[in-house]
Amino acid sequence: MKYLEVIDDGDALQIRELSPSIISSVRNEEVLSTKSVQDERDIAETVRISGEDYYEIPGTILSVTVKYAWNTVEAKNILGHVLFSLTASGWFHYNPGVEVIYVADDSSAYANTFYGWSVESFSSSASRNTQIGTVNANAEFHHPILSDCNAWSQVQVDKAGNVYQDGAIY
Repeated sequence: MKYLEVIDDGDALQIRELSPSIISSVRNEEVLSTKSVQDERDIAETVRISGEDYYEIPGTILSVTVKYAWNTVEAKNILGHVLFSLTASGWFHYNPGVEVIYVADDSSAYANTFYGWSVESFSSSASRNTQIGTVNANAEFHHPILSDCNAWSQVQVDKAGNVYQDGAIY
């Protein structure tokens, strides 16, 4: 993303490119479930990986805070290889303590075709109100022999900058 600040000083418009400064970065990983399987095409473990990158964009008139936040749910096989994954992610722009200004959806789905998995369907959306911004993602993953799987993932950032993540594979 490119950020520009336009200032009207009374005589002319001044345009200045703003560079975001990263303040902090957080990453988390959590095993959601495990099961004993023999087939390397089958799901042995489901994992949730989440995180956030916190940026400030210092402007002349207004400074904006941006968080890139994501939540990934993924299925792994007995070898630890990713069979498929779904990520809800987005750029959340907010004025701390005042309002959520804008949300840009950056979600994705992945399937490992080597093990026979494919993305049957995928959808994502971004929404916001002054209190909170939300990115939702949904996908159906298909395998020609094994049972198909559905996944959903969500990430939210409120006007205080708190991040909420959830998701599952079923």
